[in-house]
Amino acid sequence: MYDDSVLERLAEFDTPIEAVPAFLYRGMDGTSHDPLHASSYDGCLWLAYSPTVAQTYIPASSSTLLRVNAWSMDDKLCPQLNGTPPRPEGLYALALQLGYPEATNIQLDAIGRTDSFGMPPGYPRYGDIVRHLVEMGYPWQEGKDFSAWVRIEHVDGQQYFRPKDFKKEGRLFIVDGVSDLRLFDYAAGQDGDLMDVDYHKFGLFRDAEAEGYDGIIINDFCQTDNHGNVGHRSVALFAHAIPKIRYASVPAVHWEWPEDGRCSAVLTPEFEQAHEAARSALVMQP
Repeated sequence: MYDDSVLERLAEFDTPIEAVPAFLYRGMDGTSHDPLHASSYDGCLWLAYSPTVAQTYIPASSSTLLRVNAWSMDDKLCPQLNGTPPRPEGLYALALQLGYPEATNIQLDAIGRTDSFGMPPGYPRYGDIVRHLVEMGYPWQEGKDFSAWVRIEHVDGQQYFRPKDFKKEGRLFIVDGVSDLRLFDYAAGQDGDLMDVDYHKFGLFRDAEAEGYDGIIINDFCQTDNHGNVGHRSVALFAHAIPKIRYASVPAVHWEWPEDGRCSAVLTPEFEQAHEAARSALVMQP
C-alpha cells in the first residue's frame, strides 16, 4: 500500500548510496499515485534493485520520424493532413505549433494527398522548419538531408513536438518490505541469457507461486540507447504478496547511463533529491 512513512525510513540513512540496498524500485510512466498492481500479462509486479535500473523503464517519450531532402529546403512546405476529419501532421503540424500561418484552400486528391493549397504571407519553407528543429537540439548539416526522430508528447488529446532532450514525467516508486517476503532465487549462480530470457518463464512463476513463494528473483535485461541490453536482477512479486509491501513515489524521468561510462551507477538525481528532502523533513520535526 502507499505509505509516506517509507520516506521517513529513507531519511534514516545518512547518505543516499547507503539507502539504496534497503529498498526495491519501480519506474513508471505517468504522474498518478494509483496503487501498484500485478500485470495482467504475467501476473507479476516487477521491481528493480536500483533507482537507475528502475528509471530506464520510464519511457523518455514517444517520437516520430521527420525527413526533408536537401534539394527541397527552399520549397514552400506542403501541408500534410491525415485522419477523419483531416488534421495537420508531420512538418505541417510542427509549423502550426511554431506559430506559422495555416495554408488556405487545401485540396486533397482521391487518396488523401495534398493536391493544391494557398500560401498566406509568412508561410514557411521546409528550411525554416528544419532550422527550428536545429534550435530544438536536432542535428543537421547545412546542404544535407535532414532526418531525425523527433520527440512528441500528447496532452489532452493534442500532439506537441518537443526538444531533443525532452523527457516526459513519470514516477519512481520506492518499495519497502520485500526483504520480509519469501522469494525464490532463480538468478543465483547463473547469468542471464538473451536467447532464453527468464521473464518469459511463466510456468516457473506459477510453480513458485504454487509452492508458497511471494515472488521470484530472475536475471533480467533493460534496454538502453547508449549501451544496448544491460543485465540486472529483478524481483517479480506475485499478486497475493503486493498487500504485504509499502511504497512511496517521487517524480522522475527516464534514466540513461552516459555513453562514455559504465552501467554501474545506482543513484539518480531524483532519488538523491528524495533522500535530501526526507532528511530535511526529519530535521524539521519537533
